Amino acid sequence: MTTALEIKNMSFKYNTSYIFNKFNLKVKKNDFLYLIGLNNSGKTTLINIINGYPCDGDVYINGLELNNKNKDKIFNFTNIIDKDKVNKCKLTNIIDKIKELSGDKYDYYLKDYKLLEVCNNNYNQLHLLDKIKVFLFISLLENYQFLIIDEIIDMLDSSDKYIVYKLIKKYQRVFKKTILIISKNADGIIYAKRILILSQGRICFDGSINDVDKKDNLFNDLSIRLPFIVDLSIKLKLYDLIKEIYVDEKRMIKDIWKK
Repeated sequence: MTTALEIKNMSFKYNTSYIFNKFNLKVKKNDFLYLIGLNNSGKTTLINIINGYPCDGDVYINGLELNNKNKDKIFNFTNIIDKDKVNKCKLTNIIDKIKELSGDKYDYYLKDYKLLEVCNNNYNQLHLLDKIKVFLFISLLENYQFLIIDEIIDMLDSSDKYIVYKLIKKYQRVFKKTILIISKNADGIIYAKRILILSQGRICFDGSINDVDKKDNLFNDLSIRLPFIVDLSIKLKLYDLIKEIYVDEKRMIKDIWKK
């Protein structure tokens, strides 16, 4: 399988201090990753490097080496979505754009996404949170194969985060996109196939939701608060009341009552 992103022996230092030293990361095509990066972890530098900032080592996106020759071609199918890009978008007619991208599925998508009940059809007149919702939805519908979503979901309230994460997961599978979400917290890990923690320029956790309890102390040491259902699962496993990490409260309660 072609990798969506491969970073080989990447090093980067600021003045005399290394932020990354022989860093490696491989992201499979059509994968859904959630990377937690706390302050000073190196996540901003990592994004800058994926965006073409010079470094020592090799960076490949969709099998193409990231260099000046390939950069335009790479970013035709790769979209790094951050607050700055959301703010600079100049979309004057949201409805027409969504109709253009969705065709005869427009009514279905409008109902399914739920967040498009915006007060104004002009993107530039929306509040920031509505801009984030609309921009993410349009990005999912566009032809980008690899979406890197940099911290903007952190700005949504809990109920909006829940809706956005569910829709990202759904459309990631439907459209076979590679998704890398970067966040300061663990709110969305229950939706990701692969979870990473970046700390001091290195990956200190790389696993699935079912591996979280094996590294429970790491999450505590880094003051990363786990989603309620995950934290509860870990506690109940300690008492041998359940055998797995749950991501659905209703299924957990149903399974417990069966016993």
